[in-house]
Parts: sequence; C-alpha cells; structure tokens
Amino acid sequence: MERPGDYQEHKEYYSDKEKMRTLRNQFIVLPGGEDVVDISIAELGQISDITLFIKSRQNLDAKQRFLGDKAYIGEEFIT
Repeated sequence: MERPGDYQEHKEYYSDKEKMRTLRNQFIVLPGGEDVVDISIAELGQISDITLFIKSRQNLDAKQRFLGDKAYIGEEFIT
C-alpha cells in the first residue's frame, strides 16, 4: 500500500514482520476446514496475527479448537 503522508498513520499500518505497510485479513476456521467461524478484514498492519485472533476469539466458544499456521504457535487452542 502507498505510504501515508502522516507519520503516525504510517506507523499504524507498518508491519515489522513484513517490513512494509500492510492491512491484515484473518479467517478463523475449524480443524479440517469444516467451517469458517470468523473473518477479520483490513485490520491495521501493526496488529500481530495472534493478537487479532485473541480479539476475535472473545466472541467464540472458550473450548473450541482451531486450525492455524506458525504465526499462532503457543496458542493452546490452535492445532
């Protein structure tokens, strides 16, 4: 994405992981890809994947297990 003119806005979109300005999209699915249970679109790039998951998970069953990639290592309910 194009660099915003304002420095504070630039910092909100900048992802240290990707070393560029980004918008994050996240799809939360059940193991086996059986069902999509939550979608987050166009979140600020500075928010990490695991933080976005934790924020979204508050609306979901506390004991439900999910499928995730290596960005979610350490989260107990992600396989």
